Amino acid sequence: PDLKTIRLCSQWLSKEIQLVKPNIVILMGGIAAQAFGLSKSISKSRGMVQTVEFYGISVKVMPTYHPAYILRKPQHEVVVVSDLKRAKKEAKSSLPLEPKQRDYRLLRTPVEIANYLDNLDPALPTVIDLETLGLSPTQFPQDISSITAIAMTQYTHKGVAIILDNLTKTHPVYKKLISFFSSDVYKKIFHNVKFDRNWIKYIFGIELEGVVCDTMLAHHLIWEDAPSQGLKQLAVLYTDLGNYSEELKTKIDSYGGWGQIPLDALTEYACTDVDATLRVYKHIQTKWNDLFEALMTEILLPATRFFGDMELNGILIDQDYFKKLRIKYPERIYKLKSEMMELPDIIAFQQQEGISLNLNSGDQIALLLYGYFGLEPIQLTPKGNRPAVSKEILETHARNSTGDLKTFLDKLLLYRSMAKLNSTYIEGMEKHINSDGRIRTSYNLTGARTGRISSANPNLMNISREKEIKNLFTTCEDYVIISADFKQLEMRVGAEYAEEEELFKIFANDQDVHSLLAANVFNKNPEDITTEERVLAKTVNFGIFYGDSPANIAGRINIPLERAYRAVDKFFEMFPNIRKWIIETQKFARKNEYVESMFGRIRHLPTINSPNKAEQQHALNMCVNFPIQSLSSDITLNAINYVYSNLKTKKSKSRLLLEIHDSLVLETPFDEAEDVINLVKTTMETNYFNFAVPLAVDIEIGTSWGSLEKVIIA
Repeated sequence: PDLKTIRLCSQWLSKEIQLVKPNIVILMGGIAAQAFGLSKSISKSRGMVQTVEFYGISVKVMPTYHPAYILRKPQHEVVVVSDLKRAKKEAKSSLPLEPKQRDYRLLRTPVEIANYLDNLDPALPTVIDLETLGLSPTQFPQDISSITAIAMTQYTHKGVAIILDNLTKTHPVYKKLISFFSSDVYKKIFHNVKFDRNWIKYIFGIELEGVVCDTMLAHHLIWEDAPSQGLKQLAVLYTDLGNYSEELKTKIDSYGGWGQIPLDALTEYACTDVDATLRVYKHIQTKWNDLFEALMTEILLPATRFFGDMELNGILIDQDYFKKLRIKYPERIYKLKSEMMELPDIIAFQQQEGISLNLNSGDQIALLLYGYFGLEPIQLTPKGNRPAVSKEILETHARNSTGDLKTFLDKLLLYRSMAKLNSTYIEGMEKHINSDGRIRTSYNLTGARTGRISSANPNLMNISREKEIKNLFTTCEDYVIISADFKQLEMRVGAEYAEEEELFKIFANDQDVHSLLAANVFNKNPEDITTEERVLAKTVNFGIFYGDSPANIAGRINIPLERAYRAVDKFFEMFPNIRKWIIETQKFARKNEYVESMFGRIRHLPTINSPNKAEQQHALNMCVNFPIQSLSSDITLNAINYVYSNLKTKKSKSRLLLEIHDSLVLETPFDEAEDVINLVKTTMETNYFNFAVPLAVDIEIGTSWGSLEKVIIA
């Protein structure tokens, strides 16, 4: 039926739902989802069990694909089966829907606030949420007026919103609030605690203690593939609060934003946040286990502390150098463009087509290369409507070209690189430089299904390797930058999973694993291996643990497929337990439709038995990649936490700046550098988990990120 038909029958449908009282209603297709007030985009909402209001009754629903869609795309049948299994499981464990009566109160006078804090039960966790004027505290003065409300609750359907505008820093209630935040006697729950921790540290000047759970991180552990880990979305999934954020946002916008919002609307919004958090927490507890608890308490919650400090610290930008690049890059881009446009063949092409060549147009570049120059296409675009002109394809054509064509391709590749660097790191970074000359990123601990960390606004995880760009990042006078990077961490983790003795020996003896494989492939002594041969071996060594095929490896480094197959075969000859582990892991995943890391993180793989070979292969790759990426990330987070704690114990003036994959970047006073280097290396190489494989860390030091030099430690 269409949407109009469903709506005409809605009253009868609601009566049938009241009569049958189903634990869950399956909404098959976008029209059905739309009829229940959800998004028509099934791809974004499928598999999500939600509570919605339907003609005055609360009902749990789950959207999934329509049967007709499955007939058109049979490969998605496995996804629907997975969704239905989830719905069945949710229906069996479904808790009764909670009533809507709520008791939300505003506390504004010192007496009211003091009474509430005094009557908190230490035996119960307190859910807390700060409402603030912005996302980053460093954008505001260190003044309490930046916090519009502090919401708290220990019970569902209840909450208080504390307004601090009548308190001064010397007031006894202000001090009582600080004492509460800094006490580990009172156990605390947050949703995205890093945000609240940063505000509390910046405004109150204290460390937040006693946090026992972050529901955002916790939900990511139980459902890593959820469309969103945001509180408002989880409230829709697990409570009868509905889409309260949209309703309240309309009110807030109508008053001109947070600064003008009436206290009753502020109270409702803030209290609903903590009420929702507590209800989500209770749902999570039904799916919790000891491994999740260990991850939360030993790795994730400590990580929110040091990542919070990184965000507050920021990293210094060399302003004078930045100004030079802001002039230099546009000039170089303009010069490259002019030189390309002056080439005789480019002039002739423009005259022939009657156009002015747009170097940023894939269509026009394809017309030039495959029409005017008559090159053979290597690959089509994903849509298949024209030959592709990616960087890799242009590089291949450049290697095999001469004359104007080669000159044009070389300059076009450089032009693209320069334009990207300019837009990303010069123009893109400028808006993020704060008044103190520092850039502050925001770390997302739930940004990847593997548990890997991401960063945004700006993304400092993916800074160009160009020294000219990295030199933008510097440190203050009398300080140096230190970088500590785990060596071949993913390979070591793979060896630990597979119990591969040969790799244990290689790493224990600090041998070059890439040269050893290359020597085996090319029948040479390791010391005679060329750079190109080592690159091949390195690509294979890491590619195996990414689930790469020989074809992918061959394409990545432009070698014959036969050579890639030989290298992969030699890898498994040298390290047979790796192949055995991969086979066993994939077998487990096929049977259970998930794979698990050593520390208990889970990656659900509903498409691993899909009839669609591409989807199945992707899931098989995840079987190998997920446990390694996940454990590598958790090892790194654990190590950084120990570095952070040890620096605090030593009362070092060092500051953590960045976490980038398997490495830590910090700034330290020059006179502390030697001690800090030894502390960082010793701490990160400590075997906290009794692994058979040894961990190793490379240390670099310099006055800017681009000038780092390796430190040799005897």
